[in-house]
Amino acid sequence: MLAIVLPLAVLGGVLFVPVRRIWRQDAATKPWRGLGTWWPAQPEQGALEWIRATYPAGASRALGIGHGDRITATVYGQHRGYRVSAHEWEWRELGANRPRTVQRTVLAIELPISVPGLEIQRCGGGSDLVLGMPEFDSAFRVLAADPGFARAVLTPPVTRWLLTDPRAEYYPVRFLGAMVSTAERGSLRTESLGPPADFLIELLSRVPAQVWHRRV
Repeated sequence: MLAIVLPLAVLGGVLFVPVRRIWRQDAATKPWRGLGTWWPAQPEQGALEWIRATYPAGASRALGIGHGDRITATVYGQHRGYRVSAHEWEWRELGANRPRTVQRTVLAIELPISVPGLEIQRCGGGSDLVLGMPEFDSAFRVLAADPGFARAVLTPPVTRWLLTDPRAEYYPVRFLGAMVSTAERGSLRTESLGPPADFLIELLSRVPAQVWHRRV
């Protein structure tokens, strides 16, 4: 096995993941469901720090038990005029008998400006911002670092769309820095990135254009 692994590591150059995952890099360079081509990339510490800041609940679990966390796979692509990235975020937690591996796929779309933290999740309760739209306020949790930015994003047309689009139940939305993202349980599969990417892009298409001219 060693004789096989070492040549691959040398010839590949960029094969930075274990050999068991090389097939995923090969698959990532093929088109999936109209998203064009996904290109694997070296995981970056800056991306890991952004994920920790964007998903603090997961980060506290990953960092608080002594097993740490890491990005184990990263791909980039272009979709519908947006630059999209996806990361497989992994950590270990104590199980009943032995540690278990936990994985999340974080898909992010670049924004034209850096924005304050904003979490939009269809779960009801726990909001720190009430928009005055009872149906939306009762169905969604909104956590906002800047209420002005949250209100600029969550206009009546946007909230109506979120209420009627069933995908909002599956894809919680997080704005932070120059990214809007969503996270799902499980490992990164390029063939599964289309629906969350489309959902985030369709959300952005409904946000008033003047939002992207503000300064944080």
